Amino acid sequence: MSTAFTVARNTVYLSLSTSLALCIALGFNVFLARTLGVERFGEYSFAISFIALFSVLVEFSLDSVIIRDVARDPTTAGKYFSNTLALKGLLFLLTITLVSMTASILDYPSEVRLLLYILSLGLLLDGVTKCCVSLFSAAQRMQCPAALFIAERLLFALFGLVAVSLQGSVIAIVVCYVAAQAVTQLAGIVLVRQELRLKAEAVQYAFCKRLAQRASPFFAISMVAAVYADIDKVFLFSMQDEIAVGLYAAAYKLVTIPTRFSNAFHQALYPVLSQQANLSDRRLLTETYRRSMRYLILGSVPLAVGTTALAKPIICEIYGQSYVGGTVALQILIWAYALEFFNPFFGRVLFATGQQQIALAAVSASAGLNIALNIILIPRFGFVAAAVATLLSAGVIFVLFFYRMLCMFPNVSLGTLVFKPAFAGLVMWIVCHLLGGLPLIPLAILGAFVYCGCLVLTKAFSAEELLTFRRVLVLHTETLRRRREI
Repeated sequence: MSTAFTVARNTVYLSLSTSLALCIALGFNVFLARTLGVERFGEYSFAISFIALFSVLVEFSLDSVIIRDVARDPTTAGKYFSNTLALKGLLFLLTITLVSMTASILDYPSEVRLLLYILSLGLLLDGVTKCCVSLFSAAQRMQCPAALFIAERLLFALFGLVAVSLQGSVIAIVVCYVAAQAVTQLAGIVLVRQELRLKAEAVQYAFCKRLAQRASPFFAISMVAAVYADIDKVFLFSMQDEIAVGLYAAAYKLVTIPTRFSNAFHQALYPVLSQQANLSDRRLLTETYRRSMRYLILGSVPLAVGTTALAKPIICEIYGQSYVGGTVALQILIWAYALEFFNPFFGRVLFATGQQQIALAAVSASAGLNIALNIILIPRFGFVAAAVATLLSAGVIFVLFFYRMLCMFPNVSLGTLVFKPAFAGLVMWIVCHLLGGLPLIPLAILGAFVYCGCLVLTKAFSAEELLTFRRVLVLHTETLRRRREI
């Protein structure tokens, strides 16, 4: 089975699961935004973002080490699983202590602190689930991670709908969030034991120590990246109010949806990058990089252009008129997250090739800029300043990462990769602008057809790539048919 086929197959599994999970999550988030109102939705969004900052400590980027090392030597999976769970348990105890101390020092209202304490309980549950997912990713078996991803979103939506109808409080909603994580964790452990046939091995202090040391460069990068991603909502809550967080979070949740699809691609690709980077001949790695850049460009251009052109009707149709103030934030943030199609991919290339320090330096520079701009601009310009800070800091990461990619892959021409998608995106924007009076859904579909039509006319896809995707779709259809028969 070819590398391209394996990556394409795993990407399809993760993309399909991501599509379904995102539909569930988006529908439930829209329901929450409309039901709770801007202020309480802002309170809920702040609590989620605050805990996300501390979730990185429990993870400690141990999962990145698992994927890289177990992909190279599958016989070590059991040892990594047991020792990683032990480390995450200790880190969880440290994390809940830090959450409690931080919330007390910042003197958050008692209801907000209760939200944070409840969400803290889910950090260990999520950590165990991600450890299970990493083992499947290392084995390049993405079906189980896809199923877990869907299950967690579906359970949260179901539990949350019941909680809102009966209780209607933010506290009840976050309790449901943790309950969904608990069920998913148990399912993940069962799948690891049944599908991978792993048994618990003795925890070894020396191995745990080495594992923590090997993960520390990844952790530093992840910690800085988490600050970059979520600190803006924490600043908005502290410097403005819940309404500002609610408007900003509504736009933010929309722009992060496309990056879930690119993350599915990155997740499927990382084990392959790790294997190819371990070879003396870098031609395979170079070809994987070139093709990956093509696909990411093809996906990011229409999303950025289309969202910019249709931002106001998107906000109004999804959240309602009370959230229309977040339109400008959406138009700015979508370009930041178009860059986020590429930045995690560049980071994984650096991880796979052992260049974590370069990634850390780039992400640290960007996070420092993000924090400085938020502190300086938010008091005066509110959530629009937070969006601008996110875009500028994402641009810094992109420039620094891409410069390193140019040094590593000098024979890959960006201009050749960008020209056809850029042309298609320009035509798409013109059509959306000229026909802006049409209803949102028909106009969005028309824009997508125009973009795809331009790609077909300019022959942006090769015959080999079309054949590969056809084979993957046929395989996936056949797998579903067999499961139904069983």
